[in-house]
Amino acid sequence: MQDHPAFTSHRSKVAEDILCATSYLTPLPAAVMLIIPGTRRNRRIRFHACQSALLNWLLLSAGFLLHLRANLDQLLDAGTGSRFEWTARILCMAVWSIVALRVAGGRELRIPVLSRFAEQQANSWLFRLGTSSRGEERFTANPRLKEAIQLYN
Repeated sequence: MQDHPAFTSHRSKVAEDILCATSYLTPLPAAVMLIIPGTRRNRRIRFHACQSALLNWLLLSAGFLLHLRANLDQLLDAGTGSRFEWTARILCMAVWSIVALRVAGGRELRIPVLSRFAEQQANSWLFRLGTSSRGEERFTANPRLKEAIQLYN
């Protein structure tokens, strides 16, 4: 049997899109989305918060490497190195803006390598502790049992 999406109003869909997009702006909103119980219960918000945390980790790593390159230029008197620091800043701002606008528009964003790992993390036991299993969590039990539970709800 195929999973059916929960019926929601247009207003709640827009609010969900905005919360998902907010998690991509900087690392702090993503962490907050994973801590607050209201947003933590929603599987889509949890996925985007996990994917955002991974994306921000990659961006911070790239920024760190560009900053090291800038310091190397200064050490070797090859220039000021500011072009590498500005490249890192512009890279982060561009990626955050593009991703946030795409998700805020209601489109899904799955970054090829990160999305699989983010899905695993979003469905891990740690983030499911305070959530209910009424249609939001992945259900892997017997298909007959799943059908009976869906009929009950």
